[in-house]
Amino acid sequence: MSRYRIYLASAMCIAAIIAATMLWINSARYYPQVGVTLPDQSTMMFIDTPWTNQKKCQDQNRKIIDALRKNCNQCKITDSCATQMNPSWQKALAGQAINDYIVHSGSLRIIVSAGHASKQTCIVLADQINLDKKQTARCVSPQ
Repeated sequence: MSRYRIYLASAMCIAAIIAATMLWINSARYYPQVGVTLPDQSTMMFIDTPWTNQKKCQDQNRKIIDALRKNCNQCKITDSCATQMNPSWQKALAGQAINDYIVHSGSLRIIVSAGHASKQTCIVLADQINLDKKQTARCVSPQ
């Protein structure tokens, strides 16, 4: 009879672990997103892996915004910690090519929309990040 209790206890533990995992997987995720419109109307979107804590997401956005404001006073900056993300950007976060040039630097992705200058802008951004030697970066061409 004790063998059945062991099986029952094991089954209950497994069920509890599965339930906890499902709750964790389905918990809210906040995607850091910072959009920048440059004076020439080019745009860049900075996206990163999601946080389960909205404050940490906002802190991540603040770091990017502070750096952008330091280097571009005339830029228009928007930010959000959205719980949903554009499907194309999801692909970019997963390391896949999309219809835009993307700078890959660690978990950060910078989606570049600068018209004919997109490729050059992407290469320059990646080179600047590499020069800082805080991260390695590379420019990824559209699919």
